[in-house]
Amino acid sequence: MSENERKPSIRFAGFDDAWEQRKAKEICSISTGKSNTQDRVEDGKYPFFVRSPIIERSNRYLFDEEAVLTVGDGVGTGKVYHYVNGKYDLHQRVYRMFDFRNKVSAKYFYHYFSNHFYSRVMAMTAKTSVDSVRYEMISEMDIMVSSEREQDNISSLFDNLDNLITLHQREPFLNIQIISPESERITISTSLFSSSWMICKYVFCVVVILECPNLRATLAIDTPANNNSEA
Repeated sequence: MSENERKPSIRFAGFDDAWEQRKAKEICSISTGKSNTQDRVEDGKYPFFVRSPIIERSNRYLFDEEAVLTVGDGVGTGKVYHYVNGKYDLHQRVYRMFDFRNKVSAKYFYHYFSNHFYSRVMAMTAKTSVDSVRYEMISEMDIMVSSEREQDNISSLFDNLDNLITLHQREPFLNIQIISPESERITISTSLFSSSWMICKYVFCVVVILECPNLRATLAIDTPANNNSEA
């Protein structure tokens, strides 16, 4: 990959250096948990991550760390991701990425990985769904890495979007506006309760991937409650 190919055409102001391409195994350590579903305890002291989007509870913890988690098999394969920072219990078929190094933050990795991993695993199977995740599917995945400061900006952007979902989860519709230099607005309206929201959540990444030079990376997000924020 050439240096120009490693420079996103749309990015935050003040950044123009090329990104680096690294394997996930160069960025973090990878392993799984040891617990079973029957180890869950209602109202347990610690979060217990299992093979579903639902976070159970446990009275013991296996790890005390900052980590990114993804399901290793079951219906949530390639679709369920968690970011955790603290003590937690972990199912034996849930992968953990931890011990981040080489100036890559766990939060940035979480956002990048959760946005790209599903397409990778689907490309590696002939089926319409993924039965299980193999270690090398994660370890050999290419991760594009920016500077630490730019990683922080990108992570903050997506954290704000996630917070917006939480704040307005009862609102039926959300409008996302992409603003061009000529102040022309492209608006996407979507139901927060439909799968199309995932597309809108990552519209920033889609714009970067499409490399539309006439658009700048500004997202004006409007809800029916007239609460606005810009990234």
